Amino acid sequence: MSYRDLIGDWNRAVQAIDQQDWLSSLNFLTKIAEPNVRIWFNLGCVRMHLCDLSGALQEFDKAIAKDDRLAICFFQRGIVHLQLDMLDEALGDFTHALTSLRGNLVIDYTQLGLRHRLYSWQVLHNMAAVYCRLCRWQEALQSLEEAVRKKPQGSNVQLNSALSIAKRNNTFEPVDIPEGIVFRPSKHEVDELKLKDFLGTSKVISSVVPNDRFAGFGPLRPMHLGSAEPSSAPQPLPNIPAGTTAQLNSAPAVVPREVMKDNLQVTDPDSVIMKVHYEYTVATRVTPGTSYTDLLNIIKSKLAHQSGQMQLSYKDNETQELIPIKGEADLEKMWNQIVERRITLWYKSTDPLAGRQVLFRTLAIYNYRGEGPEDMEFNVGDVIDVLSEVNEEWLEGHSNGKIGIFPLCFVEPQKPEITDSKESSCSEDTSCTPTRAVKKVVFEE
Repeated sequence: MSYRDLIGDWNRAVQAIDQQDWLSSLNFLTKIAEPNVRIWFNLGCVRMHLCDLSGALQEFDKAIAKDDRLAICFFQRGIVHLQLDMLDEALGDFTHALTSLRGNLVIDYTQLGLRHRLYSWQVLHNMAAVYCRLCRWQEALQSLEEAVRKKPQGSNVQLNSALSIAKRNNTFEPVDIPEGIVFRPSKHEVDELKLKDFLGTSKVISSVVPNDRFAGFGPLRPMHLGSAEPSSAPQPLPNIPAGTTAQLNSAPAVVPREVMKDNLQVTDPDSVIMKVHYEYTVATRVTPGTSYTDLLNIIKSKLAHQSGQMQLSYKDNETQELIPIKGEADLEKMWNQIVERRITLWYKSTDPLAGRQVLFRTLAIYNYRGEGPEDMEFNVGDVIDVLSEVNEEWLEGHSNGKIGIFPLCFVEPQKPEITDSKESSCSEDTSCTPTRAVKKVVFEE
């Protein structure tokens, strides 16, 4: 049984209870294939109102077997035992209910779907009712006195009346849950049962056709020149350049463009369309077998990118991995990846520091092995270009062709070795300042 069906039957059963239709409610609840503890509790309450006490007892037994910490279940089963004159069992249920309250004066079951509060004084009141039937008058009076102490401020008429009756060694009726108080499914889950139209109904807002009331989807139709009405007559085909063909069918023909942009113009019947992904995407036509140098020049011209080290790659059709193109051998493999006269390449810079500014340089004083993909590993003595400060404890840097983050405590500022140069020759009438040469030292492990 789906959860949607469970919520539906549960909600219909609760609606039947609200209308005092107990038999219909019982029918809906018994249809649920895998009841939870709240469904079992509702079944017990419905059977109590139908005077089926033995059946109600079985339903509450199943509810407690599902959850033996629900005080309200022990409380209701204790009332059923009391009505069946099973006094020892009733006393045990009320004792368990008091224990399940865990010292609280009240438990509010509203969040679970039961609009009821169970008070500890109500449990003690019912325990006293059982003690009176067992002729244990002293214990009955003690339970009632404790109930008086635990009852919130307000009228104690019911407890005072029970005390008066118990002192005369008579019995009194227990406190029961009001009729119609059952567990209900959440409003959100019930609202989800309603079908929703997420698309809505289409409506014509504006149309070039006068008195257009059509709302939906239809084929595109050519328009008469200077008229708003669509034309159903076939339109003459435009002039098609020599060497190109157009597919004809019963519908208006799809004609290729007369003028193609740049290298996309069909000049070589053996050429293929090459799409190149860079910071943006461009397309051009090339002839298979073009040399590696010529292909690079074509792509650089198309991208207007003439400087910097760049890497060209293609995606293998079987492994779907990017394969770098480093020379003629790789280029030959690339031509074999052409599908339907099309090929896609990726073009990116191989300079990791492109567009980045080096703040300062540091020297590694410990080996560092990264713990994540964003970490940069290095060895003692490696020089690291610091690109940014992540926080007070971490830096972002570049070393050995890699960029990543690393701990600040693993490096120290690089101290260049400074040596004096020889003084330049000066005449007696001119003064000169000695120059200094700075020599950068890289320590290797």
